[in-house]
Amino acid sequence: MREMKNFKGPGKRKSGFALFLAFSILVGVTFLAFGALEFSSIGLDSGRSVLLETICFQSADGGLERGLAKLRAHFKPFTFEYKISISQYMMILVKVKAENKSEGIDLHSEAIVMERGNIKALKRLSRVDVKNANGREKCGRFLEET
Repeated sequence: MREMKNFKGPGKRKSGFALFLAFSILVGVTFLAFGALEFSSIGLDSGRSVLLETICFQSADGGLERGLAKLRAHFKPFTFEYKISISQYMMILVKVKAENKSEGIDLHSEAIVMERGNIKALKRLSRVDVKNANGREKCGRFLEET
C-alpha cells in the first residue's frame, strides 16, 4: 500500500479565502448600515423641520384670529404678544399688531418657534383692509409673508 504524506486537499487551501470573503461581506454590510443611519437621520431632520413650520404657521394664524376677535370688540389699533410653552426647552412667541390704514386696519401676526433661545422657525401672516363690520366678509385679505 502506498502511504500518503502530508497531502493537503482542495478544502484546506480555501480556508483563508473564506475568512477574507466573510470579512469583506461584514465591511460591506457595515457601510450599508452607516448609510441607512445617515439617510434616516436626514429624514428625521426634514420631518422635524416640516413639523416646526406647521406649528409656526398655525400659531401665526391663531394670532390673526385673536387679533380679529379683539378688533370686533374694539375697532382700534393695538399691539400684544403672548408665549406658548411646548416643552422645557421649546416655546412659541406670537406677536400681533393692528395698525390704521386709509381703507381700514391692517392686522399682522408673527410667530417664532424657539428652542433653547435659538430661532427654529418664523412665520408672518397678515390681513389687510379689515373693515369695522360683523361677519367674515369684511375681515380683509389674507397674506403670507416670506
